[in-house]
Amino acid sequence: MPQQWQPLLALGAPLFATCTVGAAVEFCWAAGEAVLVPYLSKHGVRQWVVSTIYLANPTLGIWVQPRLGAWSDRINRRVPVVVALSLIALAGIATLIAAIPLTRALGLTYNNSNSEEYDDFSTIPPVAIAMAFLGFGAADICFDCLLIPGRALLDDLTVPTGRSDDANALFTGFQLCGRLLALLIGSSSLTTSLWGLDKDSTDAHFNACLIVAALFLMGSMLAVAFFVDDQGSTVDIVRSGSESDSTESGHEIKEKMGVSHDERQKLQWETIPNYNSDNSQDGSITSGQNTG
Repeated sequence: MPQQWQPLLALGAPLFATCTVGAAVEFCWAAGEAVLVPYLSKHGVRQWVVSTIYLANPTLGIWVQPRLGAWSDRINRRVPVVVALSLIALAGIATLIAAIPLTRALGLTYNNSNSEEYDDFSTIPPVAIAMAFLGFGAADICFDCLLIPGRALLDDLTVPTGRSDDANALFTGFQLCGRLLALLIGSSSLTTSLWGLDKDSTDAHFNACLIVAALFLMGSMLAVAFFVDDQGSTVDIVRSGSESDSTESGHEIKEKMGVSHDERQKLQWETIPNYNSDNSQDGSITSGQNTG
C-alpha cells in the first residue's frame, strides 16, 4: 500500500460510507437514464415531451444548489442534508414508479381515439405524466444536490489529514463504479429474471431498475447516518509565533476554527508547505513554519 494512502484509509468506515454517496448518485442517474425514455415512450408519451423531463435539474439546480451549499456551511453540518435529500429522492422514485399504475388503477384514463401512432398504451392520462415528471424531477435534482454535502463531508473528514485530494479521487472512483454497475444491470435481464419477472416486459425492467436504485440510495443514506460522526467543517490550525512578537516568539498557537469550504481549500494550498510530500502531514495543518 502506498504510504501516502495510509492516513486516508485509517479513517475506515466513515470515509467509505461518505464515498458511497457518490456511487449511489451515479447509480441512480444511470439507472433512470437507461429505462425512463423507453418506459414513457411505450405508454404513449411523445418523444419531445419525454425529453423535457431532463430540463428540471439544470433549470432549478442553478437556483437551488448555491443556496443549499451556503445553508450547509451556515449550519456547519452535512449528514442531515444528505439524509433529507435522500428521503426526498426516494419519495420521487416512488412517485415515478407509481404514476402510471396508480392513475390507471383509479380509472383515470385518457382515450386518444384519433391517434394511430400508439397502441392501447396511448390511454395514459395527463395526471400520470405530471406525476412522472414531478417524481423524476424531484429525484434528479436531489441526486445532483447530494454531491454538495457529500463532497463537503469528505473534506471535513480528510482536510485535517492533508489528504483531501486523494479522498476526492477515491470519491470519483466510487462514482464511476456506481455508474458502471447501473449500466451493466440496466443492459441485462438480471433485474427481472432473478425476481421471476418477464424479462421482456418494459414495465418490469423499469420498476426493477428503479427499485434497485432506491435500495442503493437507502443503503448509502443509512451508512452515512450510522458511520459518519458529523463534526462540521472544523480543522486544527497550528501557527508559529512571529520572531518580532516577544510574548509568543517560538511558541505554537493552536486554534480550532470552523471554516467554509472555500476557506478550507485555500488553507490546504497556502498554509501547508509540503502538501504533496509523503511525510509532511501529521494530522494538523501547519502554517507559517520556519523552514530554516
